[in-house]
Amino acid sequence: MYLNEGNVSGEYSKEQGVGYRQFVMYLNEGNVSGEYSKEQGVGYRQFVMHLNEGNVSGEYSKEQGVGYRQFVMHLNEGNVSGEYSKEQGVGYRQFVMHLNEGNVSGEYSKEQGVGYRQFVMHLNEGNVSGEYSKEQGVGYRQFTAGFVARDWGYFMQKSISLSFSSIGQTVAITKMVGQLLFDGFEDPIINMGSAFPLPNTLQIPYDKFGWFYQRNGSYLYDGLFNIDTGQGDIGHVGELKNWNYRNTTEFYQGTCAQIDGTAGELWPPKRGREDRVTMYSTDLCRSISFDYTDEYEVEGILGYRYSGGPGIVDNGTLDPTNECFCGGECVPSGVLNVSSCRFGAPAFISYPHFYQADQVYLDQVEGMQPDEEKHRFYVTLEPNTGIPLDVAARFQVNILLDQRPYISLFKNVPKIFFPMLWFEERAAMPQEMASQLKLLLHLPTIGLLVSITLVLIGLITASTTALCSVCRNVNPSLNDSDRKTSNGAMKGKESMLPLMDRNENSTKTILAT
Repeated sequence: MYLNEGNVSGEYSKEQGVGYRQFVMYLNEGNVSGEYSKEQGVGYRQFVMHLNEGNVSGEYSKEQGVGYRQFVMHLNEGNVSGEYSKEQGVGYRQFVMHLNEGNVSGEYSKEQGVGYRQFVMHLNEGNVSGEYSKEQGVGYRQFTAGFVARDWGYFMQKSISLSFSSIGQTVAITKMVGQLLFDGFEDPIINMGSAFPLPNTLQIPYDKFGWFYQRNGSYLYDGLFNIDTGQGDIGHVGELKNWNYRNTTEFYQGTCAQIDGTAGELWPPKRGREDRVTMYSTDLCRSISFDYTDEYEVEGILGYRYSGGPGIVDNGTLDPTNECFCGGECVPSGVLNVSSCRFGAPAFISYPHFYQADQVYLDQVEGMQPDEEKHRFYVTLEPNTGIPLDVAARFQVNILLDQRPYISLFKNVPKIFFPMLWFEERAAMPQEMASQLKLLLHLPTIGLLVSITLVLIGLITASTTALCSVCRNVNPSLNDSDRKTSNGAMKGKESMLPLMDRNENSTKTILAT
């Protein structure tokens, strides 16, 4: 991201959005209000969803935005076995990412560098497909309480059971889609949690429940990212140095806690087929890596597509080094335990429809139809610049339903991983930006052709000049020779004139005699 010193505030109006140039970020010392030194990198908050028109890279027009779809799973009434109604299937809402107004607002001064905040999601109410006005699903909060209390004693679990009975809790809930996703809804269980001795990591800092409650309109949700500027080595541009002031997370142990890769928006240039593309995901609270799978053309630009494999959702079954992602109990490969970074909730992440997961998960839930084209997570990069051409981020949120013998509500619940929803973030380079990138990619060739043309013109000019000079040098020699010949003839005539005069005089003398 090459930026002018003064391009943070005032350059673009609220209606236009925020202008910035992504990629290759060289900032002056003291960037981001002194939080990070020049050696540490640049502090910024993640994920640009909507940028001003006319930017160099990473931008999408106001009309396009970045596609974001939430697929909300639908549960039949009274059905706690996880089966889906084939007639009803699943419903989803489609969103467009928008820029949060005032997210740059002069927070960082000209001298300090460039700062920008998290860009967030706004629901496009008119863009809805296959939705339900209300959705019925399992009680996520109830199972969270049961999951947290799984190792508690008899009396503590009985206290929870009595509390559930007193406030009329059931396994299934019915709420509006907006409440389940962004708006949230009041829940007595959240208030009840304050009565139990929970560690800080399990204290829920929200007054309502919603899958993405307080994420919409927030620039703090995903934390603060500190990335390498590439000033010392362009090969490390965009790589994460710290997340929330640390280079490790508190959610996992050992090597699983290490923060590696980029923030998912910016990759170093010169990508190869043998390279792995790594990024840190705040939804998974871990770094994930993608391997090269194939070449893919976007708007006439050839890109390398890197896809997520089963290793991203493996917990030691396929790769023993992933065992530190188990979070206690290791389950079959295909779901990743993220309960440690979700306040102790029994949340497990997988690919949509349990794509690339163990067959055991598909057998538990009816209606799952994993499809590589629809459900894989991939990133397509232009290899020379590292600019993303096409990105499809897809994950499914599942909760673990399990029996708790001392909690009446969960006494007869089978142990299954129940899919709650899956989401897709899709961004593809628009045609107008692709045209600019094509020109950028062809600049070296154009420059070479121009250079060769100029050299040829120079050679032709030099040759012509030299030839003319030689011709001028040859012509004077010929003229001198002609002049010498003419002068010699004249001198010969002049030398004969006295003789002729003498002869004439002699003749005259003879005649006179």
